[in-house]
Amino acid sequence: MRLPDAIERGDMDDLCDELGDLLLQVVFHARMAEEAGDFAFGDVVEAITRKMIRRHPHVFARSGVDTPQAVKLQWDEIKQAEKAERRERRESATCRRMSTRGISALSSAAFRHWSKP
Repeated sequence: MRLPDAIERGDMDDLCDELGDLLLQVVFHARMAEEAGDFAFGDVVEAITRKMIRRHPHVFARSGVDTPQAVKLQWDEIKQAEKAERRERRESATCRRMSTRGISALSSAAFRHWSKP
């Protein structure tokens, strides 16, 4: 946890170095994901851009929120909606994986059955 330490100490040289290490991790993992066909670095940039705009409508849009308390309440509502959407996506992905496995197992069993001499 050298990054938080550099921030806390206000050491700009260390902060620059530690942020470079963090960025290396982002680029490295995005590249591995790209090679696996999952997503690319540009997708990470788009995701954080969408997240910042979605989570801060009081900055990027006209939300009618004008007090710190209202901003916090809006933030909490947005976070709850994001959690529900994420849970729904995970459940849907789990169902797809299970059905794919089931189809794959069924296909394998049928192939074995019909391939017998």
